[in-house]
Amino acid sequence: MDGTLYCNDKKCHRSLTGSDKAWITSCSHIFCREHFPSGPASVRKCPCCSKDLSAKHDVYEKNLNPSDAYQSVALAGFSPSTILEIGFNALKFLNFQSFHEKMFLQSYIKRQNVKLAKSEVQQTEKEAYYQAKINELKKLIQQQTQKCETLQRDLDNYLKKTHYLEEKLQLSNRMLHEIRVKYATGRRQHFLHGDPVDQPRNMMYRRDDGIGRMFSSQQACVPSSRVNEHYNHSSTSNRSFSDRMSLSQQF
Repeated sequence: MDGTLYCNDKKCHRSLTGSDKAWITSCSHIFCREHFPSGPASVRKCPCCSKDLSAKHDVYEKNLNPSDAYQSVALAGFSPSTILEIGFNALKFLNFQSFHEKMFLQSYIKRQNVKLAKSEVQQTEKEAYYQAKINELKKLIQQQTQKCETLQRDLDNYLKKTHYLEEKLQLSNRMLHEIRVKYATGRRQHFLHGDPVDQPRNMMYRRDDGIGRMFSSQQACVPSSRVNEHYNHSSTSNRSFSDRMSLSQQF
């Protein structure tokens, strides 16, 4: 210890260097002016060791920075033995203060070590907790990444299918357009020329012969002269049959 005195109050423990006044007890404790033993003398106790300080000389107010004049006459008139006794008691007080400061520092270090150990345990627990959270988030990110990759593959497949179907639709539309053009061309040729021989056989047309009968596509391919010949022959045959029936009735 370098001779610096500290307030022995556990909550204060400030340096008394530079202070003019301090309170010293018979139990060799020292306090600042804010934490000296207060209250009636009959119930006064030391804040550190709880010793009874009710006697007259148990508490002293000391000037820690005495003047040179005071120092020159403070021990004047005392016998050498008294001076040695006073010096011995003063050194014993300083030795006790050194021991008290040492115990205070050891207690402080012990408390700090306990806090440090608790902090390390809490830090370890927090690290384990956050590491588990990080691993959980990494696993979740990996799962979401796999899902995104799967969805991206499905999307690519759907886009390919859509593109293929669009191409087929365009091809079908072109074919349908060609068929409609051929159909319109054949129909126009049929009504304008009456000779649908050059039209495809898979196109079905119907035409009225003018007497209430409809011809199919195969019949429509026959020239009109043959149709008239067939009609006349049918009429002649019908008249011959009616004549024979009337002759048979006469006989």
